[in-house]
Amino acid sequence: MAVLTLFLGLTLGYTTFYSVFPTVGVPAVGGVSFVGALLLLIGVAILGGFLTQDVYTGTVQSFVSLAVGIAVASLMMASPLLTGMVQARADDLAVLGIQLGFPIYLVAVPVNLFGGLIGLGLRERFAPGPVGGRAASSRFRGP
Repeated sequence: MAVLTLFLGLTLGYTTFYSVFPTVGVPAVGGVSFVGALLLLIGVAILGGFLTQDVYTGTVQSFVSLAVGIAVASLMMASPLLTGMVQARADDLAVLGIQLGFPIYLVAVPVNLFGGLIGLGLRERFAPGPVGGRAASSRFRGP
């Protein structure tokens, strides 16, 4: 559970950092595509849903990944300060990242919840055997 939470949080943090400072991200562009950021979050949420155990675990991962994402974005925004490349206060950059990243944080929890449910449903529907959570021997065999 912790690895998937960190994966979702890392993606959320990078997406926030990229939306606040688009010229620093990879690839460096002049503007941010909200649709591209949303598709990245949806794709990672569906992949996380493939690997989650159940709905409860996916819900906990969605909410905890928000805190991890804020921490990752704040650390990424403060990293130029540690090398002396930017002359600003670290708390100003962290608050700036939280304020400008608020729309992404607002969208991230529902995206992670619904994307995780979609991934979980796809895994249950199409994965054969124990990967889908149902072994062939545990299915109803009839009288």
